[in-house]
This record gives sequence, C-alpha cells and structure tokens, in this order.
Amino acid sequence: MKRNRLWLLGLGLLTALTLMIADNRAIHLHPQVGISNLQLNAGAAEAPARVIQLAQRGSQNTPSRPSRPSSESSQPPKSPPSSPSATPAPSLSEEEREASPVQLTEEPYKDPGGRFTVGVLAEYLPAENEESQNEESQGERGRLEPYKIGSSAGIPLIESPDGNLAYTVIVQPLATARTLSNEELAEMAIEEFKRGEGFSPDEFKPIASGEVLVPWTGIFNNQTPMQGTILVRQRDRSVYLLLISATDVAASKLEPAIALLFETLQPL
Repeated sequence: MKRNRLWLLGLGLLTALTLMIADNRAIHLHPQVGISNLQLNAGAAEAPARVIQLAQRGSQNTPSRPSRPSSESSQPPKSPPSSPSATPAPSLSEEEREASPVQLTEEPYKDPGGRFTVGVLAEYLPAENEESQNEESQGERGRLEPYKIGSSAGIPLIESPDGNLAYTVIVQPLATARTLSNEELAEMAIEEFKRGEGFSPDEFKPIASGEVLVPWTGIFNNQTPMQGTILVRQRDRSVYLLLISATDVAASKLEPAIALLFETLQPL
C-alpha cells in the first residue's frame, strides 16, 4: 500500500515538472517575455553607468560653486549592494560518494538533438530480505536500480524508481555569444520555471562566471511540498538549465544528487 502511495506521489512530481516546462514553452511564444525580457533587463542594468557618465560631463561643464559645509558631506558614501559571494562547487568526497544513497550509472544520457549529455542516477533499493529484522540486515542495501528515462516534447524527464526525485535539462539558445552575468543567469532560471505551482526561488548561489545554482521550493496540488535546485550553466551561445526536484521523502538524496549531476552536465 505504501509503495502505491509513493508511486502516485512520484507521478504527481513528474507531472508537475512537465506542466512547469509546458507552461513555459507557451510563454516563450510571446516576444515580451523570456530572452527578450532578459535583454531588456540587461539594458536597464547598464542605464546607471550612462547616467553617471552624463552627470560627470555636466559637472565638468558647469562652473563650480563654493560648497557649504554640512554634516552629510562628512559622511562616507554608501556602497552599493554587492552580489552574493561565490560558493564552492557541489562535490562529494570519496567517503561521501561511497555512502551516498544515489550513484551514477556507467552510461550517461545523451540528448537526441546532440546538444548535451548528463549523468543518469541510480539508487539502492531496500534489501529484499525483509524477514530478518536484526541490526545487521537493516543496514544492508539492495540492488542498484537506474532511474527511469522519459521525455515530453523532446525534453528529458528522469525520475527515481519510487518517483520522489526527478530532474530534467532545458537548453536556451542565445542571440549572441555575450557572457551573461550571474544575475542574468539566475533571472533566466526563474523566468523558465516561475509558473510552477507555488514556485518560490531562494537567493541564487554563484559558483563561477557563467555558472549559478538557484535553490527553490514549491507545492504540488496544494498539498505536496517540493524542493530542489536549478543549475544554470552558460557555454558560448547556449544556456543549460538542469532542474532537480524532490519531495520530502527524498530530501536527503537531493544534495548528493546535485553534486553528482553537477559534474556530468556537459555540452556536446
């Protein structure tokens, strides 16, 4: 009975992923949203620099006037808010990798369109010997079961055997080879998945130039909490978005899954 309940829960998770992606595909049919909106925001971000340049020109052309002493002039100028500091790339030590409930299979997933490759996870099933309940048998692992691979409209959907952890990869082409800022990459991820049920992004974590992580939470069907991370990685004129989702049942598998998949997502 419990296994059927978990399967239905996992089916809901996979459906939520599909709906998030499908809704976003419809959004991108409108020119004012998506990449074009990102470009507008990027142009707006450059506006303060132009304003400063104009102000500097004006100060050069305007005769200087004697300034009156004031308490405000003695105060140091306020520094602009800084971007989040870089965080280490997610990784596992040898001991952590050995003890991890999720592992990588030998064969990665290769995009049929030849755009990218990403690892396929597997996890240990419960030990089949359920008759013995001693401490030794409780620590035993069953066989390693690869995740199931499906697709929707050419988008891969890879999920755990019980359906409580799933991930997908989306590729966004860019009009130019300009390197996007980490803020722009995080915004792109939020634009991509913001129509998901209860989707709420947390503060993004920059890893390196052209590479950020966006933690997020959500609720499926107004009752099933979800959490996950979006890895956003730019390579030349493409941005690769790896979204990982998990229910509370699989929350402990989320961190090792992110670390394993982080090193496998590569363009072809």
